[in-house]
Amino acid sequence: MSGTNSLEDLKKLYGELKDGEESQENFRDFISQEKWKLNDYKRWLDEAVQGKLSREFQDIVTVLGERLGFKAKFGYYSSVKNDIPYDGLWENDDQRIVIEAKLGTWIRNDVNQLGEYLARMSSEKKDGKKTYGMYVVGSTDEDQLRSFSEQIRGSDYAKKIRLISYVDLL
Repeated sequence: MSGTNSLEDLKKLYGELKDGEESQENFRDFISQEKWKLNDYKRWLDEAVQGKLSREFQDIVTVLGERLGFKAKFGYYSSVKNDIPYDGLWENDDQRIVIEAKLGTWIRNDVNQLGEYLARMSSEKKDGKKTYGMYVVGSTDEDQLRSFSEQIRGSDYAKKIRLISYVDLL
């Protein structure tokens, strides 16, 4: 790995990522450059998972939406008043996908929280776009993924929420 491109080295330049601060803007601008290849994103995501860099993981997952043909919008690192605190949002003309990026398969609240984000977004936007949710996780452990997937299938939003590992997303 090139030392100048590691997240740990970059973190020394941009500092701790915090909502609304220059560090956030600088990091997001850096990873959004078109010059980066899929291998760069994979290397950074691997490092984010290994180093438990959840905010970097979240932003890199969000920017991948652009590579999939969506308009990507970065979310929040922590809850915000009067706004839906999603991690990322991918949109095109017909649909939107609310992204929740998690290093593991453990979530603080139940999967219905993401479902509630979807319902709230649909009612606020009123633009007729189909709205879905997707958990992108850093874990590749089959048992953990299966357990998380079962939680989703058992939720009220089973038809609207999906789960994918970052490795499969890439």
